[in-house]
Amino acid sequence: MYFKRWHRRENSFNRRKPPHPMIAQPRPLHFETPIGNDAMITIAAPRSAHGQRAARAIRDALFEKGTSVEWHDDPEGNLLRTTNSPVVIVGNLADSKCIRELYYRSLCATDLCYPGPGGSELRTLCDPLGTGHNLILIGYSDEEGAEAATLIFQNRIGTSIPHLKELHITRLPLPVKDLEKYRQGIIPGTPAEIANTMDGDSIGYLYYLTGEAELGKTYRKVWQAILSCGYGRTEDIVQSHLFSLWRLLPWRLVENMDLFSEDERLAITQYIYGWAESEEGWQSVAGCPRTQRPNNPRQNHELIPAMALMHAADYFEAHFPEAAGPDKWRTVGRTGFEPYGSSWKPLCDGLCHGWSMSQPVMFENALLDPSHRYFEEGGARQAAECALAVVNNDSWMPSAGDGGAARAFPGPILRIAADYYQDGRYKQVHDQAPHDRRFGWQPMLPRAFNSGVKPQSPDDHIGVTVVPVDPLVYHVWEREPELAVDAVTCPPTAPIEQCFDKLAVRSGWNLADDYLLIDGLGGGSHSYDDAAGIIEYSRLGVTVIVQEDSLIHTAPEDHSVVTIVRDGDSGIIPGFAALEEKTTDTTGTIYLRIRLKDYAGADWIREVHLFPNKCAVFVDTVTANLAGDYAIKAHFRTPARIALDGSEAKATQKSPCCETAEVRLTSLSEPSRLSVTKVPLELRYSSAEDQELWSQRYRTDEMVLMAFAANETAHLEPGESVRLVHLAQARAPHESAIILGQDESGLYISDGKTRTELPSFSIKPPVRSLAKTEIAECEEGLDSVFNAESEITALESLSDGSLAIGTNSGTLTLWHQNRVKWSADLSGSIHDIGVAQGETPLVAAGHGPAELSAFNATGESRWTSSIIREPSPWPWWELPTPAAIQVAGGISDGEQFFAVGCGDIQLRGFDGTGKEQWMWRYNEGVPGRVTVTDVDGSGQSHIVVGGEILSDQATCRILKPEGTQVAELEVEGWTSMLTAMAFGESGTRHFIGCGANRGNNLHLYERVDNQWKRLWKTRLGGQVTGIVIFAESNRALVATTQGFLLCYDLGGTAQWHLLFDDALKHLVTYGEKVIAIDDKGELRVIDQSGQIEKQVSLLSPCSLVSSVDDKIYLASGKSLYCF
Repeated sequence: MYFKRWHRRENSFNRRKPPHPMIAQPRPLHFETPIGNDAMITIAAPRSAHGQRAARAIRDALFEKGTSVEWHDDPEGNLLRTTNSPVVIVGNLADSKCIRELYYRSLCATDLCYPGPGGSELRTLCDPLGTGHNLILIGYSDEEGAEAATLIFQNRIGTSIPHLKELHITRLPLPVKDLEKYRQGIIPGTPAEIANTMDGDSIGYLYYLTGEAELGKTYRKVWQAILSCGYGRTEDIVQSHLFSLWRLLPWRLVENMDLFSEDERLAITQYIYGWAESEEGWQSVAGCPRTQRPNNPRQNHELIPAMALMHAADYFEAHFPEAAGPDKWRTVGRTGFEPYGSSWKPLCDGLCHGWSMSQPVMFENALLDPSHRYFEEGGARQAAECALAVVNNDSWMPSAGDGGAARAFPGPILRIAADYYQDGRYKQVHDQAPHDRRFGWQPMLPRAFNSGVKPQSPDDHIGVTVVPVDPLVYHVWEREPELAVDAVTCPPTAPIEQCFDKLAVRSGWNLADDYLLIDGLGGGSHSYDDAAGIIEYSRLGVTVIVQEDSLIHTAPEDHSVVTIVRDGDSGIIPGFAALEEKTTDTTGTIYLRIRLKDYAGADWIREVHLFPNKCAVFVDTVTANLAGDYAIKAHFRTPARIALDGSEAKATQKSPCCETAEVRLTSLSEPSRLSVTKVPLELRYSSAEDQELWSQRYRTDEMVLMAFAANETAHLEPGESVRLVHLAQARAPHESAIILGQDESGLYISDGKTRTELPSFSIKPPVRSLAKTEIAECEEGLDSVFNAESEITALESLSDGSLAIGTNSGTLTLWHQNRVKWSADLSGSIHDIGVAQGETPLVAAGHGPAELSAFNATGESRWTSSIIREPSPWPWWELPTPAAIQVAGGISDGEQFFAVGCGDIQLRGFDGTGKEQWMWRYNEGVPGRVTVTDVDGSGQSHIVVGGEILSDQATCRILKPEGTQVAELEVEGWTSMLTAMAFGESGTRHFIGCGANRGNNLHLYERVDNQWKRLWKTRLGGQVTGIVIFAESNRALVATTQGFLLCYDLGGTAQWHLLFDDALKHLVTYGEKVIAIDDKGELRVIDQSGQIEKQVSLLSPCSLVSSVDDKIYLASGKSLYCF
């Protein structure tokens, strides 16, 4: 068998792009500034008294050197462009318009925060504006610093003003944890990793702020690495447009500091010019469909390079006026920001990229814009008001969308708005957050924008704050129908006056006060179907309800919402929630009524009763518009390890207000209809830093996220309704547990002494029962055959009928005919097992952090291979180690091989001796399903891979055994996961069925004319958990987490469905029938007509299923059963 070796690329720090023909030399830098008898110096004096004293002392020192001085009292910033001499600028953002001009152009960071108390900053800016004259910056943050700066200047000048980089810094606008890391000189290990992150650029910015020599040495290495990689798109450099702004801004500041040689400056200048002219520069912005249309929101992928183009245009116009390009770059760059005057909403709806990547760029572009249009026309004001609304009382921005604790505060928006509008409300909320959270990750230079604005309590945000929906978003389906789906899932069904972006309720700004945040929009970039969902409810400094979809938990049921499925389908989930009523009574109780219209043939109305300093009650009513079998679930997520006790789930959490508080979620649903499950957070938050941030955010030593759900199934005729009612409470030890109840008078709550009615509207309950889907259980046919010492984590069958079993503790066992043939102890948990059949089968287990071990059929150890991480451009999609998560064995050309899906988003090929023969980057996720099969009837093995564990999209890919991709089957988009895969054949026809966790989540492909062609797709409610294709019978059976088992013909026409009370977790072939297993361990044998023939209970959930001959083996915890 021939294997093609994929070699790891050796990156060279000395590799360079060819010199750009437009840039033959770097711009000239004149570090010394002439003074004396023939020299003129302009002084731009600040308006503060201590600044004036410093400026006068500097003037006098220049006079003593015989220098002519032109004095200006706090002149407008335009002076810097019109003067005919070097300018000494004294001051900071708070007291100097000239400093403000430089600050707004990202040419300095001098304000009341930096250089800090008693600190000073003296810099020579070498002709930054292309006037032919240097600017001398004399910066300070207070009177003591102004005096110190003056003395330094007086002592440093001689026959000229020497090259100044005198930095005495006492405070920095950067997170302390980042300072420690950067000062250690820790940078990624390969040039590509450096180029695909911003840590190296941050080191350059820290060097600018401090002048520390070691940082400068590291920054030079960073640029050597970046230059060696280039800016063009390659396998390793995939999105230099996203790093362009952060790459340019620190370099432009550091260039004045005489760190780089002439050759290095030339190479960097050519790099920046070349990037701006490339497909990753102006072409990436101009070619983006969004920037070609004025009436749709923009995303970070065009906003960031658009802003970089604006700065690059400034730089090259000033210093290379003969170079072509800057006019074009600026024109293209402006298209990125065209919608944003009175509008404010970027494409990103989640509390993540929109606030950490898009809005900071939009705000700073508005500062760079001479007209400051975004500020003056009100868009920035609306964004800042929304920022106030989405910060909770503990100074966190709740996690919603592709976010996390590392980007959990809209610091840049609040501080820029505070400065520009001189509004102390923004300052107050900003400054309440800890320093590191304020200055957390952002694509711009972290600066404090501290201009002396006095904090003021935002009392206007107490009560109900409705953030209006931006007309840009509301009208996008009308104006830009081809692009609209990227902004919101579907057109609005309510008037704009009722629609909203976010809705916040707070009883005050103290930690003990209530805070509730509800999303008004569904879909959008980096966010998901969560309209009318609860993003957060907290009280007593304890978070009771969260969203925390966090990049990988993105299906509708992964949100604190109600999901509706009719006859198996969800349809397109509405994207605009309508606020129909909001009232506050004399006791301060707040009532909200929100409607999500035309959701899967029904309307969902969410009523909220918030009782300040007590609890919140959510009354969810689903009323059918169309007849059908409905699965309706209310979902609530909480960062507490709740345990279910009857109709209530409880946990105890730490509280800063009362030491501990009890988290309570109470339901009026029957206990049998309730469930509590643990969300696998470790996939998203794996590092020690992640866990520390989680601990800070939720005040818990345990990183846990639990999902609490109430499920109702019913047949509804038009006008009939199902109602789900829940209470959420954070209860202090001295407070009463609030009781939720219902009697003939209606809904109510009680503290044991006082009863409070919960007014609502009357409903018509369902009349007709669901078709019966249960039969009498029997024990016949289900046998317990094996018990392991720890949880069973892997199963795989061999051709002789034996079964390989792997456990969490690392034991690999071969079991056959009711006995253990052999076992072996491996290091670490066993992730998966693959078998390469043949005369002498090999059993390979992926285990531990990065090991793959193989045994023959008699248990003899054949080899162990250690997997070495291959860095990717997307480390956020990787697991902490390159663990062998999926293992599949096969035979090709008579040789055994293994295809291994690894935690570093690589698929690797190993031969039968354990040697790694190739690797293939699985863009972009950790493969969760790897199968070796003859997928097309050619008689040749193919590797079919999909089902990501971490995923940027659900895709099924087919490879040859030597690692060459031959087909790619698209399934669903951004962050979706492939959750089911099946194969079928009938004669010469070959099929692949693919299921995903959301969206268009069921696809059937057929091999036609040597190509895989999609026959049809549909949008089912819930995640597709299993597919079985009976090609000879023209049938495909599909199971979902919403409890539906559906039957389609191979043309995509629905034939029948069954609806069960619980989610279906597994669907496996059983002869010409299927076995469907729900999440409680109920096993049902069902024929192709939908008849249930047998029902057996495991009494506990089933984790794994494997078929051997005519038997089905099921793992549940430590036990193995045979059916």
